[in-house]
Amino acid sequence: MRSFRWLACALWMLLLGNTPSWAQDSQYWTQKYGTKGLLLSGVAIAGGVDLSTTYYNPGGLAPLGDSMKVIAVKAFDFSNVTVDRATETGEDISEPRNSVLPSFFGGTVNVRLAGSSPLAYSLFPRQLATFNMGLRNIRSLDLLPQNPGPEAVVDEARFEEDLDETWAGVTWSRMLSRRVSVGLSQYVAVRSQRARRQILAQALANDSIGGSAIDVRGFSYNDWRAVTKIGISFEFPNARAGLVVTSPGIHIMGSADVGWNRFREGFDVDADPGIDNQLIASFQEDVPSDFHSPPSIGAGLAVDLDRTTIHLSAEAFGEEKRYSIFEMSPARDLGTSLTVPFEFFDERQSLVNFGAGVERQIGARTSAFVSVSSDFTATPDGESDIAFGDWDSYLVTGGLNFPVGKSEFTLGLGYGFGTGDADRIGRLNDSPLFGTAVDTDFEEAETRYRNFRLIVGFTI
Repeated sequence: MRSFRWLACALWMLLLGNTPSWAQDSQYWTQKYGTKGLLLSGVAIAGGVDLSTTYYNPGGLAPLGDSMKVIAVKAFDFSNVTVDRATETGEDISEPRNSVLPSFFGGTVNVRLAGSSPLAYSLFPRQLATFNMGLRNIRSLDLLPQNPGPEAVVDEARFEEDLDETWAGVTWSRMLSRRVSVGLSQYVAVRSQRARRQILAQALANDSIGGSAIDVRGFSYNDWRAVTKIGISFEFPNARAGLVVTSPGIHIMGSADVGWNRFREGFDVDADPGIDNQLIASFQEDVPSDFHSPPSIGAGLAVDLDRTTIHLSAEAFGEEKRYSIFEMSPARDLGTSLTVPFEFFDERQSLVNFGAGVERQIGARTSAFVSVSSDFTATPDGESDIAFGDWDSYLVTGGLNFPVGKSEFTLGLGYGFGTGDADRIGRLNDSPLFGTAVDTDFEEAETRYRNFRLIVGFTI
């Protein structure tokens, strides 16, 4: 039984250790937008930086005027996530991952409503995750209760996920007075996510004693919701301030395909004298989905000191209590004909992210930037079946914004770092393959996150 638990732990920890760092599906400040907005690490709620203001604070768009038309940014990402002391033998698990992050794209059109500035549009990724990990082993372990001593064991674990949440919207902004402007961005958020977890174990003692177990769980869904951001911006002689409120997601539509297939033969998973054979299967199509996103409120301040501007921002996000993201029917144990609970849960805790940046003008149209911001995880104790990022991190960014002809170009570098307490590993006691609580002490396990970014952007 102890060896069987060890196998479960090793499989799951190795599986979760191979995580690309930009695949942060439980953080809100991972993605940064705009040219100057990226160099400020997203510390732009005070408004008035570039067209990314449509996202950070739509109230700050009107004071920018009509000069900017199109903005596009690319970030080249080099990252690594390591699970320290991930196994009972104290081994670390690490995998590097390189990628090109999709860009923020936006512009203005010469359409004005109710005395507004030109309407703006924007399209950008809000959350991204890509996993494709596998582990295979051939080893000798004592797993079969009907055979004394170790058996030949083959185990394999694989986890795959693709998450892409894209926001597209239109921004309206208007000057109320020389010092006050308001704005509203209306977005449609399209979230597409696919995940599959497969764990396989086979044990053979001799030609008459063996065991086999497989557990496959997965889902694929598309979910549409509306998100509204309302902002206000204040202009002072040597400062700017902003306040922005983001609505909770308002469900539009969504559907999913979900499936679960569990089979085991020859294993004892609950330490009683008997062998626990089982077959569970459930495949459900076009079930309704409803992904929840919390509201938030943010505030920012930008203070001008001669040729230097100090930027400060903070944003508080609400919680989402535990809920089932899909309206599913229970699965069925085909051996006993009893129903078995089958759900995918999500849960998000409240948190506050914050950051600071310094902008230094070093020419008529050239500025240097340095900034730092937090990016905390929203999954409490790893309690989510659809999100896996468990680390709190910080991002430090520096770079230049400079003119080339009539355009502005941006070059920058970013470094992200952080740690997590690997609470998601505690969800091993929910493992449907092994069906038993894991009593191994993993308090020493820790997730380490490192990330490098090269930023290239332009505004015309």
